[in-house]
Amino acid sequence: MYEDEYDEVPKKNKTITIKCDSCQREINLETETEEVMREERRMGEEVQYETTGEVTCECGNEITYKKSEWEYPEGVFNHEEPAIVKGGTPITK
Repeated sequence: MYEDEYDEVPKKNKTITIKCDSCQREINLETETEEVMREERRMGEEVQYETTGEVTCECGNEITYKKSEWEYPEGVFNHEEPAIVKGGTPITK
């Protein structure tokens, strides 16, 4: 691999179903995941990813989604924080 291949981290797109807090309509929210931090640690690199998305419901309610996850060492799931959702509630199916 060439050195510059590590510079570009692929974005991951994901669809999450959210129930609007205002009208209770179910909405598919498209999200993107991006690397936001990379730090060298004792067992290798720790990488933080942030998944975000926003949508406006047909009723006019703004819905936002944000979730952070970490790998440490790189490639090994380490930790995640609960998603922060404003204006809606995630639906798990």
